[in-house]
Amino acid sequence: MPILLAALGPFLLALLRWLLLAKLASFVARMFVTLGIAYVSYEYLIEPLVDKVKDAWNGMPSDIAVWVSAFGVDRCVSIILSGYLLYGVKRLFLSKRD
Repeated sequence: MPILLAALGPFLLALLRWLLLAKLASFVARMFVTLGIAYVSYEYLIEPLVDKVKDAWNGMPSDIAVWVSAFGVDRCVSIILSGYLLYGVKRLFLSKRD
């Protein structure tokens, strides 16, 4: 038994090392893909949308802006649009390919 263990020991250690490196490489690749998706969605989707909303908010008459802010409509719209945007990004980038 010790002779068999001594013969298989280096092979098992190499196999374990290879499996751990493969798992680490997979984790690093997923992390970079996730960060890339986050950057692209912020740079090309969220930032232009925020700029358009700011322009629309600044163009609104002040009487209406006070009431919209008092009732919290701006916060509700922001939450709803963020949810739809994140759902769309998830479907676009993270859906399984058939």
